[in-house]
Amino acid sequence: MPQLKTATHERFAQAIARGVNQTNAAKEAGYPEASAHVRASELMKRPDVKARVAELKAKAETLAVKRVALSREEVLNRLLDVADKAMSTGNLNAANRAWELIGKEMGMFVDRKMELKSPLDALNAQQLKALTDWLNGARAAPNGSPPAADGAAEPPVTH
Repeated sequence: MPQLKTATHERFAQAIARGVNQTNAAKEAGYPEASAHVRASELMKRPDVKARVAELKAKAETLAVKRVALSREEVLNRLLDVADKAMSTGNLNAANRAWELIGKEMGMFVDRKMELKSPLDALNAQQLKALTDWLNGARAAPNGSPPAADGAAEPPVTH
């Protein structure tokens, strides 16, 4: 669709496509502030204005997608160059890192995390200290017999 026949309508449509609210778009287009909200409402009901706004938004979206795709392609190409240069100079660390980043971008790797739970997690500092003291005492006792200092044959009960 070509530009709208009226310059004010075209300026209004372009402002709306940029994300300006209707009243401010009408002001930008040259309508008086007092009637801008009324004119904006009227203009947004016109099929030619609606179609032009849709066209301008679609063009802007297409350009944005192209810019993002170009940037992504550019980054991947540079990473490939880095990997090649690193390999040719024998810098395996840099080459591996470049290949790792390329693989991540392509979705080839999944980060995995393993979470370990221990019964010791539930103990407070005082309980951990008592258990450590008991274990150190048991290790010091001859022939692995329980420590004799307090006669405790079992680890301290921690409730």
